Amino acid sequence: IDYYMVALFRHPIDIAYSWWKQGYGERFGNDPRTFTVTIEYNGVSVPWYCIGYEEEWLALNPMERCVRPVTDLIKRAVSQYKNTTDKSRIHLVRFEDFVENTQEELDKICVFLHTKPTKYTPHFIKLANCPRRLNPDDRHGKMLEFKKGISKVYFDMLMQASEFYENSFY
Repeated sequence: IDYYMVALFRHPIDIAYSWWKQGYGERFGNDPRTFTVTIEYNGVSVPWYCIGYEEEWLALNPMERCVRPVTDLIKRAVSQYKNTTDKSRIHLVRFEDFVENTQEELDKICVFLHTKPTKYTPHFIKLANCPRRLNPDDRHGKMLEFKKGISKVYFDMLMQASEFYENSFY
């Protein structure tokens, strides 16, 4: 397939926290508005990405049900990227870079895709509240909430994904 892909990655703590705040730890299988394909496992709906650890997922608390798949999905995405033979067709973008340096990152994306912004681009950039400054203290507060609400195993899993994201952007 002749393709070019822009792959957007966000800090694992921020993704898991967002999922938790949106209730995804309880909504999957119960709320059709989650727009995630589910599978039937022992009579219970489980998100597709939990194939292979369905029993584990069912035993998790709502907060852990956000942490476990987020870290797993990031691992899968990174693995697929690393195994891609032609990385020149994939442009990696950190969410944090795009939000804080919107024009610079948008310019890089346009060069990569051999395109230019449309007349609608400024409108959608404004709707996304970009550019904006992110407060590093916010993530620390989220991390502390996770530390209180999940087991050590899943907290360690989140911290490993966090460290990997911060130190080796794929």
